[in-house]
Amino acid sequence: MACTWSQLCRTGGLSIFTVALASCGGGSDGAGKCYSPTPAVCDTLGVPRSFPQPVPADPADANPAGLYKGLTSTGRSFASLVLDDGSFYSIYSQVNNPSIVAGGGRGTVKTSGTSFSISDAVDFSFEGLGTNVASITGTVDERKFIQGSINYPTAGQNITFSANYSSDYELTASISTIAGKYAGASESVNSSNGISSSDAVTFDINASGDITGTGNSGCTFSGTIKPRTSGNAYTVTVTFGASPCQYPGTTITGASYFDRTSNIAYAVASTPTGSANFITSATKQ
Repeated sequence: MACTWSQLCRTGGLSIFTVALASCGGGSDGAGKCYSPTPAVCDTLGVPRSFPQPVPADPADANPAGLYKGLTSTGRSFASLVLDDGSFYSIYSQVNNPSIVAGGGRGTVKTSGTSFSISDAVDFSFEGLGTNVASITGTVDERKFIQGSINYPTAGQNITFSANYSSDYELTASISTIAGKYAGASESVNSSNGISSSDAVTFDINASGDITGTGNSGCTFSGTIKPRTSGNAYTVTVTFGASPCQYPGTTITGASYFDRTSNIAYAVASTPTGSANFITSATKQ
Protein backbone atom coordinates (compact mmCIF):
# COMPACT_ATOMS: atom_id res chain seq x y z
CA MET A 1 0.00 0.00 0.00
CA ALA A 2 1.57 3.32 -0.92
CA CYS A 3 0.72 6.93 -1.60
CA THR A 4 2.45 8.46 -4.60
CA TRP A 5 1.67 12.17 -4.46
CA SER A 6 4.49 14.67 -4.05
CA GLN A 7 6.69 13.78 -1.10
CA LEU A 8 7.07 16.12 1.88
CA CYS A 9 10.37 15.42 3.64
CA ARG A 10 10.39 14.51 7.32
CA THR A 11 13.36 14.54 9.67
CA GLY A 12 11.78 12.26 12.26
CA GLY A 13 9.44 9.32 12.14
CA LEU A 14 9.84 5.61 12.72
CA SER A 15 13.36 4.99 11.47
CA ILE A 16 13.53 1.18 11.83
CA PHE A 17 11.49 0.11 8.85
CA THR A 18 14.36 -1.64 7.11
CA VAL A 19 14.48 -4.21 9.91
CA ALA A 20 11.00 -5.39 8.98
CA LEU A 21 12.01 -5.84 5.37
CA ALA A 22 15.37 -7.45 6.03
CA SER A 23 13.80 -10.01 8.35
CA CYS A 24 12.03 -11.63 5.41
CA GLY A 25 15.09 -13.47 4.22
CA GLY A 26 17.97 -15.53 5.48
CA GLY A 27 17.77 -16.89 8.98
CA SER A 28 14.32 -15.55 9.86
CA ASP A 29 12.64 -17.04 6.80
CA GLY A 30 12.94 -20.81 7.02
CA ALA A 31 12.43 -21.27 3.30
CA GLY A 32 15.08 -18.67 2.41
CA LYS A 33 13.40 -18.18 -0.96
CA CYS A 34 12.03 -15.22 -2.86
CA TYR A 35 9.16 -16.03 -5.21
CA SER A 36 8.34 -12.45 -6.16
CA PRO A 37 8.31 -11.98 -9.95
CA THR A 38 10.14 -8.68 -9.41
CA PRO A 39 13.92 -9.22 -9.07
CA ALA A 40 14.34 -5.92 -7.19
CA VAL A 41 12.20 -7.27 -4.34
CA CYS A 42 14.49 -10.25 -3.91
CA ASP A 43 17.57 -8.01 -4.10
CA THR A 44 16.18 -5.74 -1.40
CA LEU A 45 15.39 -8.69 0.86
CA GLY A 46 18.76 -10.30 0.22
CA VAL A 47 17.16 -13.61 -0.73
CA PRO A 48 17.97 -15.62 -3.89
CA ARG A 49 15.17 -15.49 -6.43
CA SER A 50 13.22 -18.69 -7.04
CA PHE A 51 10.58 -19.25 -9.65
CA PRO A 52 7.00 -19.86 -8.43
CA GLN A 53 5.20 -23.12 -9.04
CA PRO A 54 2.61 -23.11 -11.87
CA VAL A 55 -0.86 -21.98 -10.82
CA PRO A 56 -3.57 -24.66 -11.42
CA ALA A 57 -5.79 -23.99 -14.41
CA ASP A 58 -8.96 -23.96 -12.30
CA PRO A 59 -7.76 -23.07 -8.80
CA ALA A 60 -9.95 -22.85 -5.74
CA ASP A 61 -9.89 -19.48 -4.02
CA ALA A 62 -6.33 -18.90 -2.87
CA ASN A 63 -5.72 -18.08 0.78
CA PRO A 64 -4.00 -14.66 0.84
CA ALA A 65 -3.31 -14.71 4.61
CA GLY A 66 0.30 -13.95 5.37
CA LEU A 67 3.05 -11.43 5.92
CA TYR A 68 4.39 -9.87 2.71
CA LYS A 69 7.36 -7.57 2.15
CA GLY A 70 8.15 -5.81 -1.08
CA LEU A 71 8.43 -2.71 -3.25
CA THR A 72 6.19 -0.38 -5.23
CA SER A 73 6.97 0.97 -8.69
CA THR A 74 7.56 4.36 -7.06
CA GLY A 75 10.41 3.10 -4.88
CA ARG A 76 8.57 2.65 -1.59
CA SER A 77 9.33 -0.37 0.58
CA PHE A 78 6.35 -1.88 2.38
CA ALA A 79 5.28 -4.67 4.70
CA SER A 80 1.67 -5.94 4.60
CA LEU A 81 -0.17 -8.25 6.94
CA VAL A 82 -3.25 -10.12 5.67
CA LEU A 83 -5.15 -11.90 8.45
CA ASP A 84 -7.22 -15.06 8.18
CA ASP A 85 -10.46 -13.00 8.24
CA GLY A 86 -9.29 -10.93 5.25
CA SER A 87 -8.31 -7.86 7.25
CA PHE A 88 -5.41 -6.01 5.65
CA TYR A 89 -2.82 -3.77 7.36
CA SER A 90 0.25 -2.20 5.79
CA ILE A 91 3.22 0.07 6.53
CA TYR A 92 5.20 1.83 3.79
CA SER A 93 8.35 3.91 3.59
CA GLN A 94 9.39 7.18 2.03
CA VAL A 95 10.31 7.08 -1.66
CA ASN A 96 13.75 5.46 -2.06
CA ASN A 97 14.27 5.68 1.70
CA PRO A 98 13.27 2.41 3.39
CA SER A 99 14.57 3.58 6.78
CA ILE A 100 11.69 6.04 7.37
CA VAL A 101 8.02 5.10 7.70
CA ALA A 102 5.86 7.42 5.59
CA GLY A 103 2.40 5.97 6.20
CA GLY A 104 0.20 2.91 6.22
CA GLY A 105 -3.04 1.42 5.05
CA ARG A 106 -5.91 -0.88 5.94
CA GLY A 107 -8.81 -2.61 4.21
CA THR A 108 -10.44 -5.98 3.50
CA VAL A 109 -9.10 -8.54 1.04
CA LYS A 110 -11.47 -10.59 -1.15
CA THR A 111 -10.30 -13.40 -3.41
CA SER A 112 -11.59 -15.22 -6.46
CA GLY A 113 -9.28 -17.98 -7.63
CA THR A 114 -5.80 -16.45 -7.60
CA SER A 115 -7.12 -12.90 -8.00
CA PHE A 116 -7.69 -10.58 -5.07
CA SER A 117 -9.16 -7.14 -4.56
CA ILE A 118 -9.44 -4.54 -1.81
CA SER A 119 -12.28 -2.14 -2.62
CA ASP A 120 -12.31 -0.36 0.77
CA ALA A 121 -8.60 0.46 1.07
CA VAL A 122 -7.67 3.53 3.09
CA ASP A 123 -4.20 5.05 2.76
CA PHE A 124 -3.00 7.33 5.58
CA SER A 125 0.10 9.43 5.00
CA PHE A 126 2.53 10.92 7.51
CA GLU A 127 3.89 13.22 4.80
CA GLY A 128 1.11 15.78 5.09
CA LEU A 129 -1.17 14.08 2.56
CA GLY A 130 -3.89 12.99 4.98
CA THR A 131 -6.16 10.01 4.43
CA ASN A 132 -7.11 8.85 0.94
CA VAL A 133 -9.28 6.05 -0.43
CA ALA A 134 -7.83 3.55 -2.88
CA SER A 135 -8.66 0.29 -4.63
CA ILE A 136 -6.20 -2.57 -4.98
CA THR A 137 -6.30 -5.49 -7.40
CA GLY A 138 -3.80 -8.23 -8.07
CA THR A 139 -2.89 -11.89 -7.96
CA VAL A 140 -1.68 -14.10 -5.15
CA ASP A 141 0.35 -17.31 -5.33
CA GLU A 142 -0.40 -18.83 -1.93
CA ARG A 143 2.56 -18.65 0.45
CA LYS A 144 4.78 -17.33 -2.32
CA PHE A 145 4.03 -13.77 -3.43
CA ILE A 146 1.46 -11.11 -4.21
CA GLN A 147 1.57 -8.53 -6.99
CA GLY A 148 -0.85 -6.01 -8.43
CA SER A 149 -1.77 -2.36 -8.73
CA ILE A 150 -3.14 0.42 -6.53
CA ASN A 151 -5.52 3.02 -7.91
CA TYR A 152 -6.20 6.39 -6.27
CA PRO A 153 -9.38 7.59 -7.97
CA THR A 154 -9.32 11.18 -6.67
CA ALA A 155 -5.76 11.66 -7.90
CA GLY A 156 -6.11 9.60 -11.07
CA GLN A 157 -2.98 7.68 -10.17
CA ASN A 158 -2.12 4.02 -10.54
CA ILE A 159 1.04 2.26 -9.34
CA THR A 160 2.18 -1.35 -9.25
CA PHE A 161 3.70 -3.45 -6.48
CA SER A 162 5.22 -6.86 -5.81
CA ALA A 163 5.95 -8.58 -2.50
CA ASN A 164 7.38 -11.84 -1.22
CA TYR A 165 5.65 -14.04 1.36
CA SER A 166 7.49 -14.43 4.69
CA SER A 167 7.31 -17.76 6.49
CA ASP A 168 7.56 -15.79 9.77
CA TYR A 169 3.79 -15.68 9.50
CA GLU A 170 3.69 -19.41 10.21
CA LEU A 171 5.22 -19.04 13.68
CA THR A 172 2.82 -19.39 16.63
CA ALA A 173 1.76 -16.15 18.30
CA SER A 174 1.73 -16.21 22.10
CA ILE A 175 1.59 -13.79 25.02
CA SER A 176 4.75 -15.34 26.49
CA THR A 177 6.59 -14.31 23.31
CA ILE A 178 5.61 -10.64 23.41
CA ALA A 179 5.29 -10.00 27.16
CA GLY A 180 7.85 -7.47 28.37
CA LYS A 181 8.90 -3.82 28.36
CA TYR A 182 9.02 -1.82 25.13
CA ALA A 183 10.37 1.53 23.95
CA GLY A 184 9.70 3.10 20.58
CA ALA A 185 7.56 5.58 18.69
CA SER A 186 3.97 6.10 17.67
CA GLU A 187 2.71 8.27 14.84
CA SER A 188 -0.85 9.21 13.99
CA VAL A 189 -2.72 11.13 11.31
CA ASN A 190 -6.08 12.88 11.63
CA SER A 191 -8.19 12.01 8.60
CA SER A 192 -10.23 15.23 8.78
CA ASN A 193 -7.31 17.67 8.52
CA GLY A 194 -4.38 15.49 7.45
CA ILE A 195 -2.25 16.61 10.39
CA SER A 196 0.13 13.97 11.73
CA SER A 197 1.82 13.83 15.10
CA SER A 198 4.44 11.62 16.71
CA ASP A 199 5.35 10.64 20.25
CA ALA A 200 8.10 8.56 21.85
CA VAL A 201 6.41 5.83 23.90
CA THR A 202 7.26 3.23 26.51
CA PHE A 203 4.87 0.47 27.56
CA ASP A 204 4.61 -2.86 29.32
CA ILE A 205 2.80 -6.02 28.22
CA ASN A 206 2.18 -8.34 31.17
CA ALA A 207 1.65 -12.11 31.21
CA SER A 208 -2.10 -11.61 30.72
CA GLY A 209 -1.67 -9.41 27.65
CA ASP A 210 -2.55 -6.16 29.43
CA ILE A 211 -0.87 -3.04 28.05
CA THR A 212 0.05 0.05 30.12
CA GLY A 213 2.16 2.88 28.80
CA THR A 214 2.98 6.54 28.48
CA GLY A 215 4.37 8.93 25.91
CA ASN A 216 6.95 11.70 26.25
CA SER A 217 4.03 14.06 25.77
CA GLY A 218 2.57 12.87 29.08
CA CYS A 219 -0.25 10.94 27.41
CA THR A 220 -1.06 7.68 29.16
CA PHE A 221 -2.73 4.68 27.54
CA SER A 222 -3.85 1.15 28.38
CA GLY A 223 -5.28 -1.82 26.54
CA THR A 224 -4.93 -5.47 25.63
CA ILE A 225 -3.13 -7.60 23.08
CA LYS A 226 -4.27 -11.11 22.18
CA PRO A 227 -2.77 -13.76 19.88
CA ARG A 228 -4.89 -14.56 16.87
CA THR A 229 -5.93 -18.17 16.40
CA SER A 230 -4.25 -18.32 12.99
CA GLY A 231 -0.96 -16.82 11.91
CA ASN A 232 1.82 -14.99 13.70
CA ALA A 233 -0.28 -11.93 14.49
CA TYR A 234 -2.09 -10.27 17.37
CA THR A 235 -5.25 -8.24 17.88
CA VAL A 236 -4.55 -5.04 19.80
CA THR A 237 -6.94 -2.59 21.50
CA VAL A 238 -5.73 0.61 23.20
CA THR A 239 -7.61 3.39 25.01
CA PHE A 240 -6.00 6.79 25.53
CA GLY A 241 -6.18 8.66 28.82
CA ALA A 242 -7.19 12.27 29.42
CA SER A 243 -5.43 15.37 28.06
CA PRO A 244 -2.64 15.88 27.05
CA CYS A 245 -3.49 12.89 24.85
CA GLN A 246 -4.35 14.09 21.35
CA TYR A 247 -7.43 11.82 21.33
CA PRO A 248 -8.48 11.70 25.03
CA GLY A 249 -10.70 8.76 25.95
CA THR A 250 -10.54 7.35 22.42
CA THR A 251 -10.17 3.61 21.74
CA ILE A 252 -8.30 2.27 18.73
CA THR A 253 -8.16 -1.30 17.43
CA GLY A 254 -5.96 -3.06 14.93
CA ALA A 255 -3.33 -5.72 14.39
CA SER A 256 0.21 -6.27 15.58
CA TYR A 257 3.16 -8.33 14.38
CA PHE A 258 6.23 -9.19 16.47
CA ASP A 259 9.51 -9.72 14.64
CA ARG A 260 11.44 -12.27 16.71
CA THR A 261 14.73 -11.58 14.93
CA SER A 262 14.80 -7.87 15.75
CA ASN A 263 12.58 -7.98 18.88
CA ILE A 264 10.45 -5.23 17.36
CA ALA A 265 6.66 -5.08 17.66
CA TYR A 266 4.71 -3.29 14.93
CA ALA A 267 1.05 -2.25 15.19
CA VAL A 268 -1.42 -0.55 12.86
CA ALA A 269 -4.64 0.62 14.50
CA SER A 270 -7.53 3.02 13.88
CA THR A 271 -10.52 4.53 15.62
CA PRO A 272 -13.83 2.78 14.82
CA THR A 273 -14.83 5.56 12.42
CA GLY A 274 -11.37 5.80 10.85
CA SER A 275 -11.03 9.41 11.98
CA ALA A 276 -7.52 8.70 13.27
CA ASN A 277 -4.94 6.12 12.23
CA PHE A 278 -1.85 5.01 14.13
CA ILE A 279 1.38 3.12 13.53
CA THR A 280 3.53 2.06 16.46
CA SER A 281 6.96 0.47 16.32
CA ALA A 282 8.74 -0.47 19.56
CA THR A 283 11.68 -2.62 20.59
CA LYS A 284 11.42 -5.16 23.39
CA GLN A 285 13.95 -4.22 26.09
